Amino acid sequence: QENADWLVRTISRDGMVDSRTELELLVHVLEEAKSSPSRLCVYALEQVAHAVVDGKGPLMIGGVLVPGLIAKTEVELLRRILHAHGGDGNIAITRAEAEVLFRINERTAQANNDPSWNDLFVKAIANFV
Repeated sequence: QENADWLVRTISRDGMVDSRTELELLVHVLEEAKSSPSRLCVYALEQVAHAVVDGKGPLMIGGVLVPGLIAKTEVELLRRILHAHGGDGNIAITRAEAEVLFRINERTAQANNDPSWNDLFVKAIANFV
């Protein structure tokens, strides 16, 4: 937990990751770690949620994303985060992680989201319940 807190303090400002490189570092740490605090996974999910829902954060740099829409790139990033935390290719969803996913789903429900989002969302929530 102490190392996770240090990493979050180092790569973020006002609760947001400062750059796309630092977000990629965070995801890579989750992927390589044998175990990681759920809070670190939630923090990574929140970074994607900020970009998708609010149009904020490192994923928005360059204006590539459309706020309120979840595209294939964001789905794949979410998938990497969820699978990394689950370990061995599994997805083990905590309540906090499910809440982030529900928020993304609710805020993008009317958008023309990539079909892979629905698949990931349903599978992730099924693993939570």
